[in-house]
Amino acid sequence: MLTDRFTRRLRRALLAAAVPTVLLAWTAGPAFGITGERPWLVVRCRPDNVPAIPYTTTYFKNLFTSAGSGTGNMVDWWNDISFGQLRTAQTVVADGAHADPNGFYVEPLTEDQVGNLSRGQQVTACAAEASQDYNLGFFYGVISLWPGVDTTITSNISAHATSIPVAVSSTSPHPGPTTMNDFPTPPFGMVISSPNNGPSETVTVTAIHGHQLTVQRAQSIIPATAPATGFVDNQAVAFNSGDEIQTLNDTSYGAASEGQATGLSFSGPSGTQGPFSLGLVNLPLNINPTGAAHEMGHAFGLEHSRLLSTSTAGYFDDYDDMSAFAGTYSSTDKIGSDNRAYGGSNLGSKVGSKGPGLDAIQLDNLGLIPAGREFAPLIIKQLTIELHSLTDTDALHDSQPLSGGGLSNGFLELRALTTKPIPIAFATATAATATAPATPKQTCDSDYYTLEYRESTGVWDSGIPSEDQFWSPHNAALDSAIKDSDFPYGSVILDLHCPAVAAESSGNVAYGYDWLADKESSSFGPGVSHNSDLYDGQANSFDPGAFWPGDEYRDVKNDFYLGVNEDLRHPRDAVITLANGPIKSVFTDVGPTFARLDSSVTLKADLHAVQTGTQTLASDAVVPGHLVTFKLGSQTCSAETALDGKASCSLTVHGKLGKTKLVVTAKSTRAYASATASGTVDVLLPLTHPVLGPVLKGIHLHHAPLPRPELGPGV
Repeated sequence: MLTDRFTRRLRRALLAAAVPTVLLAWTAGPAFGITGERPWLVVRCRPDNVPAIPYTTTYFKNLFTSAGSGTGNMVDWWNDISFGQLRTAQTVVADGAHADPNGFYVEPLTEDQVGNLSRGQQVTACAAEASQDYNLGFFYGVISLWPGVDTTITSNISAHATSIPVAVSSTSPHPGPTTMNDFPTPPFGMVISSPNNGPSETVTVTAIHGHQLTVQRAQSIIPATAPATGFVDNQAVAFNSGDEIQTLNDTSYGAASEGQATGLSFSGPSGTQGPFSLGLVNLPLNINPTGAAHEMGHAFGLEHSRLLSTSTAGYFDDYDDMSAFAGTYSSTDKIGSDNRAYGGSNLGSKVGSKGPGLDAIQLDNLGLIPAGREFAPLIIKQLTIELHSLTDTDALHDSQPLSGGGLSNGFLELRALTTKPIPIAFATATAATATAPATPKQTCDSDYYTLEYRESTGVWDSGIPSEDQFWSPHNAALDSAIKDSDFPYGSVILDLHCPAVAAESSGNVAYGYDWLADKESSSFGPGVSHNSDLYDGQANSFDPGAFWPGDEYRDVKNDFYLGVNEDLRHPRDAVITLANGPIKSVFTDVGPTFARLDSSVTLKADLHAVQTGTQTLASDAVVPGHLVTFKLGSQTCSAETALDGKASCSLTVHGKLGKTKLVVTAKSTRAYASATASGTVDVLLPLTHPVLGPVLKGIHLHHAPLPRPELGPGV
């Protein structure tokens, strides 16, 4: 909520300059079911002590409007991740008559005064300037873009240093929309901060000499908070080379709230506009598509996604742009002939970062997955299901029939109810302080799992890993098979959904699954386990949330068993098997039917998930990555099933001539029941006798076969 002090100061400043005023009584709320055309007004503003900025309007039009469609801009982003249902093509970059020659609106406030405003106040102050030229009622929201300085110090400084070397000057590098070296005229404030919640200090810059800043130290009036935070803003401390230094307004970027602010009115020389409901997003001039999509997503009503391993903190789920603030699985690839890089590095992201897309829960929150493309079975026995890629921008119109018939487009999301809710810590309890009351621990109870398939391809998801980057198998042959034939496209993602959390305005929080491998007992309780070959030789690594062929998961408490199968039919689909108990599998093509004594023979079998449900949504489900033991008489050999579910191993046949029993076995795993099958192998005389030499054709010896069509004449 905006304070009276900020409201009064802003209104006085704007009225004194005879420019529009924004009446700041507003509330915000989530806005789910967002489809259709949702245009934004993008306004560039600069404080009055920042010199003119020579950035062209064309760059920002290419980034935010239909002028840059096809280059991997924000119009492309919302169109692609929504399967064409959410459009921002009518977005406008403001450069009206009241803007300066470069398209910036000059705010009658200094850099420090702007920096002391909240996010919402910064956006509405900027919007008030643009309201002289534009009817704000036409737009879903306003994005304000501000200049600033965001750089690093280049050598260690003591607590007494009054000269600070920095990586940029006002002319180096040449100022542009990715450089963030738009220095105000001194004096102005800056904040120096160390990484990982280290010390922070506000300084006043009194002079600039190239890359050297002359400063007064410890300028903040904010009292030091608890020592555990490391925040000593009003006390001079030492800093290291590489620590960050920013102008004050660089600490206020982001969305003002989830959803639109309501009750916004703007008053100026041309009259009063409003009241309006507007999404409010405050961004730096060097914003990249990953950051812009994230903050616009908040204004569309979306919350942060989270990870189970860090469930009390927002962010860190690298598969969802509403969580991936550092852009771990984002992409900077220029895919396509006209794909362009936009923006710099924001909050640790890659320069020009794009993507990743949104997870299924976030797409549900926006109302973008049609009911017919969601599947929420009450699992009866066992089902094999084909998931279609959320990365496919044409997913609602593709026609990729399953070879088993029936469904024509694959499911975009699968939900499995957690009938016994899984409690997940949302917020830890905090003790009361001199300025804030105590807060209780908060927990959210899951109501369902979701499964989705994401490909490592396209403009937005090409940074997502695929298994051939990670799987360290047990032998070189399997390693080669994985690299050649495995999911080269992407990952099956498992999330948990929590329907309501008091601290979040909308609830509907997505939690990415990332527990350690072999962790049979977690905060979920006994019986929850994930088995992934990702962990071969990496026992202390966290899974990034991906499931690939051969991976499996079980939640005994909720009767939820998952196996990921291989599908070589369509590059945009993945096949999974679900069951309400250990998954049953069956061997087929057990063989061979004959072998020769004292000769090598290759034993083989195919392993498939059993189709026992009342509804089969994919024609087949091979079971890769399972150890199969072959026993021929008293002899044994073993092999893992390959990505097509086939296993084979060789041995030299010893023993007696005649019919010999062959038994094939796969032991039970976390999610699979054991499987066994048997057959008979006819053991024949060798083609070469150890004493007589080659056996003559046509001579009928004991147990020699009669002529067989598939073998030619008998021996």
